[in-house]
Amino acid sequence: MDGSPSDSAADVENRSGGTKARAFIIGVGLMGGSLAMALRASGRYEVNGFDVNPASLRRAAALGALDRTADSLSDAREADIVVVATPLLAMPQVFSELGRCLRDRDARRSRDLPVVTDVGSAKCYVLALAREHLAPAVPFVGGHPMTGSEVSGVEHASANMMSGCLYVLTPAEWTGETAVRTVVRACETAGAVPRIMDPADHDAMVAATSHLPLIIAACLAQVVEGRSVDRPCIWDLAAGGFRDTTRLSSGDPDMGTGMLTANATQVLEAMDEFQRKFDEVRGLLAASAQAPAAPRAAEVRRFLVQARRARQAWLERTRFPVV
Repeated sequence: MDGSPSDSAADVENRSGGTKARAFIIGVGLMGGSLAMALRASGRYEVNGFDVNPASLRRAAALGALDRTADSLSDAREADIVVVATPLLAMPQVFSELGRCLRDRDARRSRDLPVVTDVGSAKCYVLALAREHLAPAVPFVGGHPMTGSEVSGVEHASANMMSGCLYVLTPAEWTGETAVRTVVRACETAGAVPRIMDPADHDAMVAATSHLPLIIAACLAQVVEGRSVDRPCIWDLAAGGFRDTTRLSSGDPDMGTGMLTANATQVLEAMDEFQRKFDEVRGLLAASAQAPAAPRAAEVRRFLVQARRARQAWLERTRFPVV
């Protein structure tokens, strides 16, 4: 969804100093911590949080990301919006427990059920968890802010991390427009640009733009490590190109494992496409190695020109500088 839906009376009241919306963040690492900081800094949200790692929770509070820390997920009952910002592989347990908490209407007294969202990069996977544990009573809107870093932890979080980024939303089929607007407003408060998207389309696209690059970076790092056994000085020759190309391999292995396995079907399709292109270029070089000739060089150059053109076109339509 592009554009800004009209604010509710409650939101106007929030801006004028009235009752704040209540956000509950589950997992206060890089993404959860950044979103918490942005919402709290706006003055429109009271932000509380929970993390299975007490040290992370304490750091988040010390860094000003949270108004209050929670000892369990039961505090989610009092929220207006609940954000699951844990690693993907931790989400089955989180959604299971969260579903039990939110379905306990006696514990919730007369309050409305909150809308649940997440920040994971595999939307079909998360939507399946929501169907199993939240539907049809608890509204759910999947979310994925298209930003991040190879570093992890709330100490690297920033209130500006989501500023200007595309924020994909994938509402569940049982979720109403009011709940969707609640998540849209949170995204916009964090400075992001929300866009509603089909979850399968999202997964197919991030498989190529995010998950496949992680595999390529990891493979390249391991190839050079293997060559270093016989040529230890290879590391001295690894300069900026190697550093930039392998940056993603410095990420949290647990986060990467979740990304790749939760979206495995789409990642495999992207890998197959990459393999076909890789084999095509390999064929050009193999022919040149057997009998170097200008026609082969021209074909290699055309391949590189096409790649350069594709990347330049992408840079020119994004916030990134053309380099």
